[in-house]
Amino acid sequence: RYLVPSAQSRETLNFKCDALAGAQNALNKLKLQVSSLKSQNDRTVLSEEKNEKIEEYRKQFVDALGDDLNSPKAIAILWEMLKSNIPSGDKYDLALSFDEVLGLKLSEGLKEVEIPDEIRRLMEEREELRKRKKFEESDKIRKQIEEAGFKVKDTLL
Repeated sequence: RYLVPSAQSRETLNFKCDALAGAQNALNKLKLQVSSLKSQNDRTVLSEEKNEKIEEYRKQFVDALGDDLNSPKAIAILWEMLKSNIPSGDKYDLALSFDEVLGLKLSEGLKEVEIPDEIRRLMEEREELRKRKKFEESDKIRKQIEEAGFKVKDTLL
């Protein structure tokens, strides 16, 4: 959802796994940032300056889309708006209004994955083997976990 609109509309999309992973990370960060705004209820009466800033972001977004559907620029404006000093509630509303066009499903936030008990048990067993420096056995368990569809990322012991 993030990779395609982040590319210029008249340029060939260079699809690579690295680019896809980078787009997924960027989308996850964006969803995390937007969902954190939802919980921050800091609504106040906005000053004229803040109202003007909100309208300026809205205008820039529409102008970017009107400029040959420049979605990369529109996404950059979204990020810029999220870093601004306008109140969180207004950022959230504006982000969702931008998302009506972008279709990134920002209102859904990040989905939590339920890790089955069997996978948790395998992870604990694997970690214990790693502590005892039984790396060959640990790698076998890693393979089992990955075959079940989970990614294993090691940390230093």
